[in-house]
Amino acid sequence: MSPSETLYWGFKLLDWATLAALVLGPVIAVLFSNSSEERRRKREPKILIARTLFMTRNLPADASYSQAITLIPFIFEGREKVIAAWQAFQEAANVVATTENEIVAGANTKSKQTALIVAINHDLGLRMPQEAVETGAYTSGGFIARDNLYLGSLSAMSQIADTLKRQLELMERTYQKSPIVDNTD
Repeated sequence: MSPSETLYWGFKLLDWATLAALVLGPVIAVLFSNSSEERRRKREPKILIARTLFMTRNLPADASYSQAITLIPFIFEGREKVIAAWQAFQEAANVVATTENEIVAGANTKSKQTALIVAINHDLGLRMPQEAVETGAYTSGGFIARDNLYLGSLSAMSQIADTLKRQLELMERTYQKSPIVDNTD
């Protein structure tokens, strides 16, 4: 059969191919676009978690670090390696550190954190080596000093509140013992 032969309804093979391309082309483009958008939409929160954990891995008290850790089972549902690494991290992070095991517990938590970040990166197709996660963190000395100052001020607030409470109690006792106050009621 040659392209110049008439097939059906007076259309030649080339006419049918052109018509099929006109109809199917946009449909295929929309399907491809929707599929691509769906993949991007599912990948975006995973990248956000990976980025947050990577940026705050030296600052586990950071609120965004805690939020990222909390969201992992939801965002990576069904990703067995990531969930297993998250569970191992949770177990290590929930060990109550004592003076005897503080260094070992901290090192174990950091190791499990690194394994979790690597598992997330591998799930995303990023091949960052474990050594880069362990050694590549940077936190400025000024930020640490500011954070320590802030934590110290929070600790001081409770001491200030206790002191003010004691001062108020002393003032009330002094006032009650004052000769100006008539306590004979």
